[in-house]
Amino acid sequence: MSLQEPLYETQRVRLAVWDSTEPTVRPGKTIPTLSRELRKAYARPKLDVFTNHSAISAFSENAYINKGSLTPEGVGGDAIHLESVDVVIMNPPFTRQERIPEEYKIKLAGRFREYADNLTGQSGLHGYFILLADVFLNVGGRLAFVLPATVLRLQSMEGLRKFLIDNYRLDYIITTEQRSAFSEAARFREILLIATKTKENLEASKCLFVNLKRIPVDSADSDFLAEEIISSKSANQNLNDADLSTESVSQSELRFSTENWFDRISIKTG
Repeated sequence: MSLQEPLYETQRVRLAVWDSTEPTVRPGKTIPTLSRELRKAYARPKLDVFTNHSAISAFSENAYINKGSLTPEGVGGDAIHLESVDVVIMNPPFTRQERIPEEYKIKLAGRFREYADNLTGQSGLHGYFILLADVFLNVGGRLAFVLPATVLRLQSMEGLRKFLIDNYRLDYIITTEQRSAFSEAARFREILLIATKTKENLEASKCLFVNLKRIPVDSADSDFLAEEIISSKSANQNLNDADLSTESVSQSELRFSTENWFDRISIKTG
């Protein structure tokens, strides 16, 4: 994300090679330093590498890598102490549940057992990352996700929609009609989801559904469109101009329609 718009420079980059769904990746835990150089042969492992010992052994010693924190150069960095945070911004993996190995699904169920009432075992990998964000987010904190638009309608995601509606104030759900996705080279429709972790006054709150009619061309244009969106929400007034259209929907209404929120972003004609 920093490389997309490098407005600031920093010497403190916290990167690690790790399965972030593991119980060791929780507030209060520490990711140790990487002890060996990152090998290109292991730079893009598949999910089954984390569960399939035969797959791991298929790598030669020269290709294998230890888990841990690392620097941008691929060598061991400082250990990373994990803490709760006020903001989580994420573009999680969209791996469909059909492509997740069964053994790994069992591990995921165990790692997120406290959310068992909201999981069906049929969620794509992005569903678990929503829960991982919740683990790290302080009460009153905000999450911002890029997600496949199917999270708004798939039956397998309804439990997670109920989780969000019960534990978060849904602030914005944003889509665009200029192209199907915000991510480059994506082949499916995406949304931006912004929500605040709180249980206070949820029934009285409203979510603003936003349809961007064009993608911002630079950071200044992004600020301009953001101001339009914020103004629409604060004034509780729907907009429909050359840049975007908005629709404000009460959270109580969304609570009674968790089986499908997709119709709020569907393109209507006539």
